[in-house]
Amino acid sequence: PAFAAPRGYAGDVRYASDFLVDGRVAPKAHAVRSLYVLSSEPPLRMGQERWSELGCTPHSSHGSPADMGAVVSHHAPPDIAFTPQDENEICHWRRRAHANSGDGELTLEGAIAHLAPRRRGHAGAAPSVAAPPAVAADDQSMRVRYTAGANREGRRRAQLRVRRRWILAVRRGLARFGRPWTDLPGDRSDYDILVDLPAAP
Repeated sequence: PAFAAPRGYAGDVRYASDFLVDGRVAPKAHAVRSLYVLSSEPPLRMGQERWSELGCTPHSSHGSPADMGAVVSHHAPPDIAFTPQDENEICHWRRRAHANSGDGELTLEGAIAHLAPRRRGHAGAAPSVAAPPAVAADDQSMRVRYTAGANREGRRRAQLRVRRRWILAVRRGLARFGRPWTDLPGDRSDYDILVDLPAAP
């Protein structure tokens, strides 16, 4: 969510003084700045060089949860199992809506604009109507239009539900690991803790 901060510290969540009450999502520049400054704090102490070494970008926060969910898989216990639909859902999170776009539908991302139907009389032009971001044509369906937006609850709650499942899976994997997460190797083998997770005790 968008937050207020003193002059000179815009986008730095360490200096957040309050949430903005209008429900806005933080702009990308603020989210990126906060991610970098938080990762520079203990215990990570990640500078730009470390980000480059790991091949991480701010966009990784969209991709990594889905990647981890695929490792957990639908074979895991029901409370933490991840289906392909869950992997797709967790990729989206809440994207910013244009203030004047009706009920708050989200604009189509450039990366998948080619999936949208063309408007008559505008050959080669992307549609000007708002559409939710997606990775498949299915996410331009009425199901998404009727569950996403400022006055809708279905999509937001579905995303929160799948994120809770992701957090539970990671927590269970760390519990089985039996040591602080800072003892993990710090590479792709970290995902090993998510394989063949046990049922809740």
